[in-house]
Amino acid sequence: FAVPVLDEEPGVFPGRTMHHRRTPFQRIRTMAVQKHRKTRSRRDMRRAHDALSPPTTSTDSATGELHRRHHVTADGFYRGKRIFTPPLPDDDNAS
Repeated sequence: FAVPVLDEEPGVFPGRTMHHRRTPFQRIRTMAVQKHRKTRSRRDMRRAHDALSPPTTSTDSATGELHRRHHVTADGFYRGKRIFTPPLPDDDNAS
């Protein structure tokens, strides 16, 4: 499927001599279409590096709790030191 593209001044291209003039319909742009279909092997080789890895975990030195690396534990510890005290659960719904 080709679509003719008209220039500002039909048939004139800058820097060309008179015998290089073209009509507007001789300059045709076409869509980019692949020449050959990608095989399953090539597709899968391209996707080989797309897999997600599980997050890296560490054990806290003070509490022994398992946590994500460079993140605060649920108890409020980071690198063996207490950073904050976690809030107590609300007992409003218990009654």
